[in-house]
Amino acid sequence: MSANYDNNTLHMNYGDENQKNQKPKKGNKAIIVVVLVLVLVALIAAAVVFFVLPKLNNGNPNNNEIVDTNTNETGSNNITAKKLNNDLFYVYDSPYLPQNPAEGYFIGNDYYDVNKIVVPYINIESTAATDANNKIHAFYDEAVTKYNENASTKNTFIKVDYKYYMNKNVISIVVEKTEGGNSVSQNTYLAFNYDLVNNKILDYGEVYKLAGFNDNTIDLTTKYEIENSSFYKVYGSLFNEESLAVSKDETNKDYANRKNANELNYFIDSKGNLVIDSNYVIPNNGALRRLLTINKSNEQQPPAPENPNANNVETNSIENNVADANNVVENNVEQNGVTEPTGIVDGNGNLNLSSYEGIFACYFARTTTIKTEIKIYKEEDKWYMDFANRNSYSGDFSSRVTTLRKVELANNNGTVTFASPDTTFVGTITFSETEINIKVDQAALNTNITPSTITLNVKANSETLLATE
Repeated sequence: MSANYDNNTLHMNYGDENQKNQKPKKGNKAIIVVVLVLVLVALIAAAVVFFVLPKLNNGNPNNNEIVDTNTNETGSNNITAKKLNNDLFYVYDSPYLPQNPAEGYFIGNDYYDVNKIVVPYINIESTAATDANNKIHAFYDEAVTKYNENASTKNTFIKVDYKYYMNKNVISIVVEKTEGGNSVSQNTYLAFNYDLVNNKILDYGEVYKLAGFNDNTIDLTTKYEIENSSFYKVYGSLFNEESLAVSKDETNKDYANRKNANELNYFIDSKGNLVIDSNYVIPNNGALRRLLTINKSNEQQPPAPENPNANNVETNSIENNVADANNVVENNVEQNGVTEPTGIVDGNGNLNLSSYEGIFACYFARTTTIKTEIKIYKEEDKWYMDFANRNSYSGDFSSRVTTLRKVELANNNGTVTFASPDTTFVGTITFSETEINIKVDQAALNTNITPSTITLNVKANSETLLATE
């Protein structure tokens, strides 16, 4: 029998080979002509399906994104991986069929059936590819079993899909399972990175080095990306200060533990970025797994080794060991004498808060019911801060207690200072890599409130009254 392919399902089906050998009976010549025309049309259609479409789609048998960034360093002549089926690409929809699947069902207006469970098949003849396909098949079977369970209650759903990308003859495959219903969806991932030149699956170290990182920067950069992720930008305002710190700490520990246990899922996307599955821990309420991009542009370098003599006072003479104040060596002073604390000034000593531009939030220091918000922004080459307190998380302006507009920020020896126009609200801001510290030196609006220090984690706040007028 000969294999035919249904372009809607991309699963193999089979036709009757004997049909090709049946000869037309004698009859009306017009009928024979019509039959011949139909046969010719069918042959042309088959040629388009098997030869033209694959070329138009770079040999990709489905609509998943393929980005081929081969260079002269690694060309197709170097590929040693052998296909099981030379007529198909290295990855295509698997031919797996569900066993006794339940009927489809609706949740609201969305329809779910077993056809929403699609996994890839790795079309490579090797032990590594076989092992990967076995894991994918098990992933598929578990999803079908879960689907059958969900179909009996019809209040939760499960769907599985995949994507793959090609970078320098490494094909990255990621399978995503999504389960949800009446709550936030839970995601599970399965990923493989196959080196077509060396005919093997790459480990995490090989993949992050392919993305441009090294052993000294990968963990630091991942920590940075976790703590500055869109997850915390969206959900960060739902945490209080303590639980937010706990969440980030536990999420970083989960990454380290899964990395050491070789349980991370990772791949290279179409832009050449490293992507991992990050498990965001929610204190006392489980965790949510989401994909996290580790951008090369955000690569974090380890701190330089300390120079024990960097801050020592040089002496005029060994005999009396008298310090010469004019020869003090300081790491943060340039030859022109301009102080350059990291992250708040540019090379000319001008205030530059680009790394901290945005809206941030935390609970006010004296109570857990008042939320403090600040907005740092630039206008006409000057930096300003808006400040507001809210007595609740309600989305209306009635919850706003006080707002200061266009409070200009200035640099004073590494500390940012601010003052309201009527001088009733002045203070300082210090910045570090992980937090902003605001110290209010005088009470706002002539009240008798005791000045205090407010600590804000440097994270964007997605729901704020400062964002709109």
